[in-house]
Amino acid sequence: VYYFFVTAMKPLSKTLLVLFISYTSATNDRFVGPHHNTWTNAQCPVHDLKGSRWKSLTECQTQCVAAPGCNAINYGSDHCIIRVCPLPIPLPQGHTYAGNPYKGYSLITGT
Repeated sequence: VYYFFVTAMKPLSKTLLVLFISYTSATNDRFVGPHHNTWTNAQCPVHDLKGSRWKSLTECQTQCVAAPGCNAINYGSDHCIIRVCPLPIPLPQGHTYAGNPYKGYSLITGT
């Protein structure tokens, strides 16, 4: 999805149109969030720690979509934890993860 923003600027009595383009990937559209809280290990087990750390939010969401059973992520400071929650996905109850502020994102499922 592309969003276009146009603004007019008048430097030195000349009009300059500036076009700002923002891109939102289709992966982001498949997630709800950010939730203020995160999922705890008791609520939703960690899918796999190998390869899930130090990703951008979009990379984290893409990794979750590709991982069997993943339907939620805890994300913060370029650190991604992908999770497998029971259905229906419970409300996130954790306030931090490993002592750091994270946000939760849940995959929109058909159930």
